[in-house]
Amino acid sequence: MRARLRSKTSRRSAKASSRSSRRSSTRGSTTRARPQRNAPVAPISVASTERNPGLRSIILKSLVRGALERLGRPLATASIVLTDDAMIRRLNLDYRESDQATDVLSFPLANPESIADPSRPIFLGEIYISLETARAQARAARRAYPREVAHLVVHGLLHLLGHDHRTPAERRRMAALEARLLRALGGTVAAMASERL
Repeated sequence: MRARLRSKTSRRSAKASSRSSRRSSTRGSTTRARPQRNAPVAPISVASTERNPGLRSIILKSLVRGALERLGRPLATASIVLTDDAMIRRLNLDYRESDQATDVLSFPLANPESIADPSRPIFLGEIYISLETARAQARAARRAYPREVAHLVVHGLLHLLGHDHRTPAERRRMAALEARLLRALGGTVAAMASERL
């Protein structure tokens, strides 16, 4: 024998209460969100191994989004990991066979054909930034720490999109593009204030 579930406020069974009413606009159906055409494949994510990196994740995400839009890739996404010298050194050793800390490492996960199509949603890859190195570089260059991190984010994004700096000419082109992007994103860079992620 099947027991009927009863509500404390109603004598009707649970089955009866789950039917749609005549006034209901959904008539008992479940509304599902329509998948957006050309929506990003994944949100931009920011993670940190430091408890308080002194940066706001929402501003970093805005920086990434703005840079990708200006680069003609509004549907692309990426992940940012803010870490320390020890972790970035391990990654550098494991993946580049270089046993030293560095400021930024990019790990492209998209194939070049996918990157070439700007109308296609795509997850570009991951960018690891050593906050220890970023702070040291900011002090040495006498510039604000958030601006240094913004520069490293933009630099990492350009690597994910296939840019490189192996030759002097590539280095000049990439540096010029970084400078243009940082100027265009000046308001976002200025908004990178100290707050917990």
